[in-house]
Amino acid sequence: MAADECPPAKAGDELLKRGWKQGCVFQAESAPFVSIKLNAQPPPTWSVNEGKTLKPTDLFVVATQVCDLKKTSEQEPRVELLRAFWTDNPKIIGFAGKNAVRYFLLARAQHEGKEKGLVAEAPVRVFAGKEELLRCVPQDPFAAVDEDTPRRFARWLAQRYDRPAVPTRVVEAVHRPVVTALAAEECDPNIVRILRSVHEVLFSHSDGARLVLEMVFMREEGLVVGENLSEDDGAVLAAWLSDVLDTAGGADLAGWQISDTNTVTVRKYVSMTRLQLDQFSL
Repeated sequence: MAADECPPAKAGDELLKRGWKQGCVFQAESAPFVSIKLNAQPPPTWSVNEGKTLKPTDLFVVATQVCDLKKTSEQEPRVELLRAFWTDNPKIIGFAGKNAVRYFLLARAQHEGKEKGLVAEAPVRVFAGKEELLRCVPQDPFAAVDEDTPRRFARWLAQRYDRPAVPTRVVEAVHRPVVTALAAEECDPNIVRILRSVHEVLFSHSDGARLVLEMVFMREEGLVVGENLSEDDGAVLAAWLSDVLDTAGGADLAGWQISDTNTVTVRKYVSMTRLQLDQFSL
């Protein structure tokens, strides 16, 4: 059935029949992404704000959940899309979707001896009608046997809205110095390597003249032998974090441990703050 032949009531069913689901990617074709602005001249009116254009090599990734894709165009007329792109930047690949709010790693590939990652970017979002997607061809970036990445992608999409605001003092003493140190060109590549085996860095703190931190390094699960986070790597990471915090002057790392989903308690996990390694906010 051609897109222009599909009635709005059947658009959702037709999308699912063609293999569309959350996480599917397709060519963005240099699409514009726009916002709206309130014109200052009375009476106040809204209009389209001139937006930027995506790169010719960019992709879109579907953020809309499959139940909403299935709904009719009258019930749910738009599909939410995020920008996606291929990169060989090891820091983006290493942090994406684990210790990052901005980026999520959808897939990995080797190209000319270099590892590349297909990365979704949260801040760049657009909406398209369901009929428009029927004119495109979906690609599933997830391996057939991979059930974990699609689940983590859904949780990553949600965390942009449900993560708690971090107090300014904690941002200045912890988040800012760590993110700045990791972004620096002279950052130790061994730390970047170790962080690839860390799914999340969590911390709790007590107040005082300086914040006193306890950290938990959550292992990235499903890695092959030799890539798992070892106690020695944990000690190296803790020492590096301790130096960064001490240099910033607002916090001290009093203790750390390695954990995973089999050993961490629910109470401990939900009570700790996630240390985002790609950005900080005030």
